[in-house]
Amino acid sequence: RVLFRSHDARQRGLLNVLAASHFRMNDEEATQILGEQWLPIECERLNRFAGGWATGLRLLANEASAARQQLKSNDDSTLYVPQLGDYFADVLCADLTSSNMQTLMDLSVINRFNASLLMDLPDLACDWEQIRRWTESDVLLNYEDNTRDWVIFQPAFGCYLRHRLRQRRPERYTALKQFAANWFGQQGFQAEAVRHAVGIREMMDAARIIEQAGGITLDVRNGPEVSLESMLPASLAAEFPLLFLGQIYHRIRHGKQHSAKRIFDEARVLTEDFTRIND
Repeated sequence: RVLFRSHDARQRGLLNVLAASHFRMNDEEATQILGEQWLPIECERLNRFAGGWATGLRLLANEASAARQQLKSNDDSTLYVPQLGDYFADVLCADLTSSNMQTLMDLSVINRFNASLLMDLPDLACDWEQIRRWTESDVLLNYEDNTRDWVIFQPAFGCYLRHRLRQRRPERYTALKQFAANWFGQQGFQAEAVRHAVGIREMMDAARIIEQAGGITLDVRNGPEVSLESMLPASLAAEFPLLFLGQIYHRIRHGKQHSAKRIFDEARVLTEDFTRIND
């Protein structure tokens, strides 16, 4: 009876239901929760990682040393704080079946997905209706915009799931990164393809995807940093010129001008001033 009355009140416009998004903290409010020990830019980044989630911000404040250490990373997707992980495991994931948990871990590697990608993803026991039900909570999964086409993970939750998958099934994590890089590249989402490609362990596979996506042309704009774990040697500059120049640019941006000049000059000699570039 109470549920019926509540539904009736909503239909008549007498009752408004507030979603979780209405309670997200802005950067100023996040600073008050985190405390004065953080710089404004750090508060902004931690709030973005927490998705404006007050509980998440309090857990970050409680484990400040871990949060500060992880902030040194250039990529928010690698930010992992143990207390947050414990909260997700004990509260949000406690009632999930093993199949649903595996599905969420798989999708967290993709992080941003739509129905078309879901259909192409191999070995995934999930359909769009299940995704729609998860988005109704407005906590773990959210629609990227009002079109309700693309779904994204709450940043901290997605990071927790990726960390868990990498710990338990590293081969699955690697395969999904490879799939995502190829899929987004084939669909014309070049920046998204590069974001996944930089996480591929096999450097040559990653290099081919990034080169095809445009390398430095993405890096100079607002795309992801092309920062592979292993920098391309000058000997590969002719095969991957856009990626090579992107990594030179990346070194200069991070204050490594001398090493950038040295490897650039070496590549100039090997490619005869970049006139011998492989097609």
